[in-house]
Amino acid sequence: MTEQVKELTDSFTLPDTWRDKFLDKLETEDAESRQVSEQQAQALRVRLEAITARLNRLTEAYLAEALELGEYQQR
Repeated sequence: MTEQVKELTDSFTLPDTWRDKFLDKLETEDAESRQVSEQQAQALRVRLEAITARLNRLTEAYLAEALELGEYQQR
């Protein structure tokens, strides 16, 4: 009976070479996913820096009384 169970379970398991290929593929996809995420994060950091710089310029213009409150809020 043990032999029959072993034969049945062997038919449902992946061969080691397949397992290794799947693991390699998963590692590759994981690395690609991390790279894409890092690129997106970098793009967001750049955008945040640009928005912060613009906000700082607007605040400085408002504080220097070059802009009225309504104009500052609108921009």
